[in-house]
Amino acid sequence: MAFLCLGYAASFSQARIVLNSGGVINITNGAYLVIDNANSNAITRLTSGHIISEGINNRVKWNIGTSSTGTYAIPFYGGGTTYMPVSFTIATAGVGVGNFQVSTYGTSSTNTPYPTGIADVNRITGVDNSAYVVDRFWQIDALGYSTKPALSGLTFTYSATEIATPNTITENNLQMQRYNTSTSSWDWVNYPPAGTVNTAAKTVTVSSLSAPDFYSSWAMVDNTRPLPIKLIEFSAEPEEEINVRLKWATASELNNHFFTVQRSVDGIAFVDLATLKGSGTTVLKHQYTFLDIHAIFGRSYYRLKQTDYDGVNNFSNVFAIDLSDKFPLALNVYPNPIRDKLIIEIGRNLKISSLSILNSFGRTVEEIAVKTSGGIQIIEQDLSEYHTGFYLLKVVYEQRTKYIKLIKD
Repeated sequence: MAFLCLGYAASFSQARIVLNSGGVINITNGAYLVIDNANSNAITRLTSGHIISEGINNRVKWNIGTSSTGTYAIPFYGGGTTYMPVSFTIATAGVGVGNFQVSTYGTSSTNTPYPTGIADVNRITGVDNSAYVVDRFWQIDALGYSTKPALSGLTFTYSATEIATPNTITENNLQMQRYNTSTSSWDWVNYPPAGTVNTAAKTVTVSSLSAPDFYSSWAMVDNTRPLPIKLIEFSAEPEEEINVRLKWATASELNNHFFTVQRSVDGIAFVDLATLKGSGTTVLKHQYTFLDIHAIFGRSYYRLKQTDYDGVNNFSNVFAIDLSDKFPLALNVYPNPIRDKLIIEIGRNLKISSLSILNSFGRTVEEIAVKTSGGIQIIEQDLSEYHTGFYLLKVVYEQRTKYIKLIKD
């Protein structure tokens, strides 16, 4: 068995390489293996032998130029143990003196490390989607061309271990998705997940790739969980009358049926506040807003639940906001946290219709007797039998409703 290792940014140029009898070429440390021969047989694997590129930017650089004959195959091994070739046919020759740079490497179960220039494999709002992404990336770039070639029969190979637990991939759903550097996104709108999976051969084949769609970085995904809807803004700000204005924006959306605005008093148990219709599938920026007119006095938490047309849900990161210094009512509630008794002091000019205590899910626990005619009132409410945790004091006054966050020790 012959073994050749290329590393430390070195290059090795060959007019033709024939791999047989277990011959191995291992590319490391960002090196190139340069094939200075445009013919499709410039890399030939006979009965065995392979090339290992298992790392970012360990590349085979094939000076194909304007050639458009034959099928080009690179006999990669994944992790040095599994034969995982990449192959393609040039359907339309490129323009210019160009070359192909091809590499592949396995990743952790969270798909790290990412290819250069890619930040994540998240879904709509920062939610990790790595469980639906094969643990491998591919780079197929065409450089030096004024017009890139168009390809057909672009075939990628994966291994059984790269789709196994903790991934939750349905193998029959596997397709390829490429990263668009022009939009800095996994662009599934201009180029949705594509390809036909062969589960026996462990391959996905993209039938055609036009020159405008030729970008370098590729991932293999479960097509029921493509990458990603891109949330570019989510904020919560106080407004007058102790309201909270939520704002969010998407750079793109795929099959987005609707958003549900959710709120929590403890950041754990969330309740639905409202539903807003999504924009379906679009590459245009869309902005959304919702005004919570029943905001909580004290710290509260907001998040978005996004629902696809197929019923799949995704959740945003959580946004916390505290309105403790902005409550305008002539109302004083103490102590808070509460051990036994809650004292409620109501000012002379505040006409309260009702007071009640709710649990963290918004369900009424107890109604509190209150005078509805106005005037100063001091109410002592025994909470000694309450379980520890978070509650809300619901205050209904002058056709308005406000909530005060309570903590029971």
